[in-house]
Order: sequence, then structure tokens, then C-alpha cells
Amino acid sequence: MECPFVSVFSDKFLNEKSKEFALDTIKSNYETLIDYCKGSKVKVLLDAHDDWVWSEDLLKIMQGFDKKHTGHIWDFFNMHLITKESPQKMYETLKNYIEIVQIKDGFFKPNNTYEYTLTGKGEVPIAEILSIIEIEKYKGFNSFEWEKRWHPELPNPEEALPKFVEFFKNGF
Repeated sequence: MECPFVSVFSDKFLNEKSKEFALDTIKSNYETLIDYCKGSKVKVLLDAHDDWVWSEDLLKIMQGFDKKHTGHIWDFFNMHLITKESPQKMYETLKNYIEIVQIKDGFFKPNNTYEYTLTGKGEVPIAEILSIIEIEKYKGFNSFEWEKRWHPELPNPEEALPKFVEFFKNGF
């Protein structure tokens, strides 16, 4: 398929196990995937998801592996919802691994809940994120994420994607 990336993510911590046990288990499983990719041009990208959104935890999982096969999908929204980390903190921690910057917008609500919006209509500091990666001369991909499948109440992609493009054309 000549696909350069495979995206993977973990879910929730098991309450009956320690965080260190979870980190070790995920790192071991991640290593298995990386070993499988040896001899290819494929990178296994760790996506920030559920309980695995703290930049320091993600860094611990990826550190020590061959960067030829290791990478990260920076999903500021998923991470900030839980961690409240700033874009600068996230970027500084993970910059050596970021291959894809995932863009989505919305509002952060109480109790780690959220509401997605069209690009530019929410509170996600998209301009700050893009400024950081521009200053840092980021060479990876930017990706628009629209979770219509999991949130049927969202507008259709036919409406959302042009709004995303318009947002970028107008200089965000």
C-alpha cells in the first residue's frame, strides 16, 4: 500500500493496575509494532486518546525507540480537554515525534466534556498552534478531523470541510 503511517491509540487505564504498569504495557506493545515495521518505511504514530493524553506520558512511551518508525499525532483538542496543557508545553515535549497535527475546533465544557464546532467557531487556539509549528519550521502534515461518525449531530462533511478550507484561506 506504500502507506507511510499507521495510527494507533490506547484507551483507558485499568483501575486495578498502576499507571506505571499501564505505561510499561503500552510501551511493550508499541515496541512490538515498531519491530514489525523494521525493514519498511512505515512509522507507527501514537495518537493522543482517552487517558493517554499527557504529553510526558506519550513521550515516555516513544522515547528510546528508533525514530525511523516512531511518531505522534498531535491532537491538541483531545489532550487539552483532560490535561489543560498549553500548546507550547505540548509541542515542546513532543516536537521530535510529531508527524501529524490534527485540527478540530470546539468548546471545552465542565467535567471534561466538550462540544465540537466548525473550524474557527470554537475556543481551540488554532492560530497559536499553527504559529508554533510555523516558527519551529514543522515539516509534517496538518490534518482536519471531523468526527461525524461518532457525533451524528455534527454538520455533514460537505459543510465542515469547506469551512475548514475557508478558515485557512482567510489567514485564520
